[in-house]
Amino acid sequence: MTSFIAKRPRGRLPTGERHRIIAALRAHEAELRARGVTSLALFSSIARGDGGARSDVDLLVQIDPAQAFSLVDLAGLKRYLRDLVGRSAHVTIKDNLRPFLRDAILADCVPVF
Repeated sequence: MTSFIAKRPRGRLPTGERHRIIAALRAHEAELRARGVTSLALFSSIARGDGGARSDVDLLVQIDPAQAFSLVDLAGLKRYLRDLVGRSAHVTIKDNLRPFLRDAILADCVPVF
């Protein structure tokens, strides 16, 4: 007897979800800039529009080099962004991109501000 575990369907990204996420982020641009974010973009599956209903949000940020920004600040920013978009959020700092991933990530980017 062979047993298997049925996979749950992942579902597609709801229509308009990418626009909802971008609008939520843009509505809080001033607060994000106060935290040191000078630019923000979506990338990966949500940016391409092929994410699932449970996909996380991948965000690329540029941080003001004149502002002190620590690992604690990054953790706080990630939590703040997660709460804004209502999904798990991965935050990547643009200056920290690995060279072998840089072009692929930048090609996916959808600017928010």
